[in-house]
Amino acid sequence: MTSKVCINCDNPVKKIEEALPVNMTIPEGGQFSPSAAAELMSQMSDLVTKMNGTAAALSLGESVKGVIVKQKDPTEMNEISLAYDSPIRNFDLIEDRGKLVGYSRFVTVSKEAFDKAKGPNMTSPFAAVLKFTNMSQENITILGNEVLAVEMGASIQNLTDTVNISVNKIKFQGIPVCNSWDGKGDVNWTTDGCETLVSGDNIICQCTHLTFFAILLTPLNGTNSISTYDLNTLTTLTRVGCGLSMFFLCIVLFMHFLIRKTKPNISTVLFIHLVTALLLLNFTFLINDLVANLNNPTGCEAIAFLMHYFMLVTFTWFAVHAFHLCLQMYMGSNVTIKRYVLKVSVTSWTLPSIFGIVFLITKKYGELRIYTSDSEKITKM
Repeated sequence: MTSKVCINCDNPVKKIEEALPVNMTIPEGGQFSPSAAAELMSQMSDLVTKMNGTAAALSLGESVKGVIVKQKDPTEMNEISLAYDSPIRNFDLIEDRGKLVGYSRFVTVSKEAFDKAKGPNMTSPFAAVLKFTNMSQENITILGNEVLAVEMGASIQNLTDTVNISVNKIKFQGIPVCNSWDGKGDVNWTTDGCETLVSGDNIICQCTHLTFFAILLTPLNGTNSISTYDLNTLTTLTRVGCGLSMFFLCIVLFMHFLIRKTKPNISTVLFIHLVTALLLLNFTFLINDLVANLNNPTGCEAIAFLMHYFMLVTFTWFAVHAFHLCLQMYMGSNVTIKRYVLKVSVTSWTLPSIFGIVFLITKKYGELRIYTSDSEKITKM
């Protein structure tokens, strides 16, 4: 017998009536481990083949509820929104975004995600969204104790039209930050690929990939938040200090290149390299927050790479000065190594870039947010 998908097909709010059985034992106490949750999500592709209609509900007791939605026509797909009012309620399928305002929580999967999930075989792509309200976690605070998982049977990443997870009109204490976990191994929550938008009691997570999601709360008195006065004071001191440092470093370079009349010795050349590295480090640090506020992930990664690189270069040139001093004490004032300055220069400017490139490739650079405990001001770096 074919189950109905909606009560009223002209109604943009669809109550999903078809239910799919899930072949998985509910853990005692209803508490799912992260590994059990990952195993459950791996079954979504098989469950789609058992559907009679285009939407079906999933339920494993009170702690796990979800829904699978399949696109009717793979040649003409649309985004879908799934919404619910409370953790114990199941999802409704919403076809009109204007109806989402009546729900406290909803997830929107973009058309771009369905296009990527479709692949070359033109099969009808699906989206499975499950919420776990009792997933065992230690030493972290998850908003509403809710973990959402989104699965589409394919690896979906680098979305320009993000997957949005919204939580509205909910009271919370702390600083909400959207995190994700790839479902592999031990739970390692990360903010990579997710942006957090907070407006009063409303939170929106905009994520460029599909996996497990949760909103983690950082205590207001934790290490990630300071008072607005302290933030403004430290910012001013930093700008003044870096500005003065750059001013005098520029004077040193000006005097060296425009006023000097004799050929510089080796120690002077090495010192000029150090001054240049320090000047570039101060400059990248000063413009760091300006670039971060452009909300361009590529620009953010680039300025983080440059600041890290020039910091490593500065440390390297300090090490070169120490080495040169020891060499002078050992060999006297006359260093006889062939092309000595060229060798140390190439090493000092090249070696740090290797570490920076490795960090860049492995996506270790990203946005850092500094929160204030007594206002909504957020500083990005």
